[in-house]
Amino acid sequence: MVMLHTLLWLLACAGQGGDSAAPPGPQGGGAVDSAVVDSGIGEDPWVPPPECLAPDPDPIGEPALVFTGDRPRNLLMISVDSLNIFRLGRYGGTDNSPTLDALLAESLVLDAHSTCSNWTFPGMVCATTAAYPLSSGFMPTVYGGKPDPAPAGMRTITDWLREEGYVSGLVSANFYLSSDFRSISPDYEKIVNGFPANLIFEINGRDVFSQVLAAAEAEGKPWYMHYHAIDPHAPYEPPDESYFDVYEALPDYAFDLRTEAGIAAMRSAWSSMSGEQRLEAVTYLNAVYDAEVRYTDDWLAVLMDKLDAMGALDDTLVVFWSDHGEQLMDHGEVGHGYDMYDTEIGGIAAFWMKGGGVRAGSWTGPTDQRDIVPTVFDALGLPAREGWEGRVVGTADPGRGRYAMQLKDVDSKQALRRGALKMIFDWGRRPRVYNTDADPEEQVDIYDRGNEEHKCLWAGIQLQLEELLAIYPEYRDIAVAP
Repeated sequence: MVMLHTLLWLLACAGQGGDSAAPPGPQGGGAVDSAVVDSGIGEDPWVPPPECLAPDPDPIGEPALVFTGDRPRNLLMISVDSLNIFRLGRYGGTDNSPTLDALLAESLVLDAHSTCSNWTFPGMVCATTAAYPLSSGFMPTVYGGKPDPAPAGMRTITDWLREEGYVSGLVSANFYLSSDFRSISPDYEKIVNGFPANLIFEINGRDVFSQVLAAAEAEGKPWYMHYHAIDPHAPYEPPDESYFDVYEALPDYAFDLRTEAGIAAMRSAWSSMSGEQRLEAVTYLNAVYDAEVRYTDDWLAVLMDKLDAMGALDDTLVVFWSDHGEQLMDHGEVGHGYDMYDTEIGGIAAFWMKGGGVRAGSWTGPTDQRDIVPTVFDALGLPAREGWEGRVVGTADPGRGRYAMQLKDVDSKQALRRGALKMIFDWGRRPRVYNTDADPEEQVDIYDRGNEEHKCLWAGIQLQLEELLAIYPEYRDIAVAP
């Protein structure tokens, strides 16, 4: 991923003046007053050590995904949109996700997992290409109307599995997965878009599954299906009031948090609310979001039963994962595409087989969406492909860095996590650093420009930024302070 000229430029410029100005000031300081792209943090000369610049150390260790019987033949991916994992029972939430929690208990679960962005398109590209979007020469933008599609030559899991003889299909509720954007493949055999989750399957999704399974059986081939549910994406509006514990109180509340307009009105009034009013707003907001999660969980139970009845779970590896998270006013916003806190880029990934075919457990090493494809191919006994940046789960170096990025003009953000430390860089402003072990809610910014670990994170952030600017030089002026 890393371009050689960028590495040489960083090392050559370390500690020099020239066009590389001082980076953001100390904690509590102001914004950058010159070019953001710089070699390090602090006024003293500092050359980043190699571990600060390497995008990912070489693999070590053994695969963590172990089967209790034969390897699976088929692959089913079930991805969930806008899932705040901290609302799931497994991660300390309520008991409104019994189906998913039960499946996770029978799975190998990646419990320290991150997404590559805070919205669908780049997250999906990362998960299906086993590499950051920049490695394909682009980064989807989340502003200014319809984003450009992925490059025509970008290859994904669909292409590689076709080469291995798989019949494939997609049932999607999010248009970013469609052939218009090429985040999965430019020409999936079967593509369905629909909303909401239950209608997708009942109206035409069942036909797609049936056609793919029938074609695979007739041709004696394995199959790959991907089902993407947009719920619990906003608006948080499950089909009936039985999903709301607080439904009786909702009609009398000042804001209808089941609608995007009501959420926008609540956010506008937030600054003038008392502490008690804010607590009330967050309580109702969590309630309507939890209702969406429960609706999605209920439908997951129905989906799994229907797929089992079709024989689609036999000899099949099922991978559950999320494209990104969802913020619920924990940092002043509702939704996603706002920031790089774990409520937005914390993700879920798990590997399951019917009948206990996967040795269940928790993997707590650092993983992100790039690791899904390499792990799946290793599990299916298929050869790896050149250009993959992800690691088979269990083989990543514990000290690896994991990036996330949002390209949104003046509101663009980057994040880099190594171990417990995560740096978030808002373009044109100072970086922030959080210790996610000591401060899991990311409320206390501990950024210190003299801290060696923070310098190391900053060097990695700058490396990624320079790579992006090599592709999109028009953003160079935006990535500096006014």
